[in-house]
Amino acid sequence: MPRDTYDLNSIRHWKTNKVIHQDYFVDVTVRHHETARFHRGHLHAALLEHVPSERIHLGKTVVSADAPNDKVTLHFADGTSAHGDILVGADGIHSTLILIILDDGAYDAAGKNQYTTVGSFDLPVETDGRIRNVKWDDEENVEPFLATQDWNPVVKALVNSTPYTRIYPNYAGEPLPTWVFDSRVTLVGDAAHTHGGAFAAGGSLAIDDAYALFLAFRHALGSSRAQKPKAYEVRAALALYDETRRPHTERLLTIVLKGVGGQATNTDSDEVLVERVRNKPNTTWLSEHDVEKAFQSVLQKRSVTGENLVEQATSKL
Repeated sequence: MPRDTYDLNSIRHWKTNKVIHQDYFVDVTVRHHETARFHRGHLHAALLEHVPSERIHLGKTVVSADAPNDKVTLHFADGTSAHGDILVGADGIHSTLILIILDDGAYDAAGKNQYTTVGSFDLPVETDGRIRNVKWDDEENVEPFLATQDWNPVVKALVNSTPYTRIYPNYAGEPLPTWVFDSRVTLVGDAAHTHGGAFAAGGSLAIDDAYALFLAFRHALGSSRAQKPKAYEVRAALALYDETRRPHTERLLTIVLKGVGGQATNTDSDEVLVERVRNKPNTTWLSEHDVEKAFQSVLQKRSVTGENLVEQATSKL
């Protein structure tokens, strides 16, 4: 193993527990920067520590949104409304905002169901009437997993320690042609790129989205601004954000959508499954993506071509 690579994770055989493949870091020099898996509840709690509680309003259901040139307004089911300079939709795969914006939910089932407490499984090719329609957070049982009792002890222990589970269908969406709507509205996370949970990258993608959005506004507004942003500055920032993030996630969505329907089935031999794992595509471009470098690349590209986003946005006034 090259000295500049680090062990990322090991993939083990479902029954023997033997390591059949290992991934490695390629360009990660600090252990603190290595990929890590984090329970989403713990991640939420860590993020909430940095958000003033008075900024969080629970129990609000968005029913419509307006975005004239100078402000945005959200209207809620309880009759109240909220106003601001920009609107950032971060409401996940069931995004209300994207339905309001596009009047269309361009999402397709990713072809598999995921049990967060146990793992994922592929739907059988022959249904024999056993397939039913399910929705997000439906109740399920662990009976189907009792067939794993002859698997390796780790899997068996997981199943035996799971008294109940719920089902969360994965969905993959077509890439959006833009992430900027009505000059003051944009999206982050699964609302912008519903990728069906592929590569367990949802959390890191959303964090990179948020950071890129921050970088874009800091560049367009400066780091010491107190006054209200002008309309052309908002447009410039959102354009930078879109150009930094959308191509990266579009590459991921293209891979995901191409793979839907071509997943492993229960008819594949053990040898075929092992070979598929060993020859899986390299995803370093995803797991080690540097959003700061990507943002600077966009700025450099515009510098070389002589493009100035702020000037372009101003000319549209």
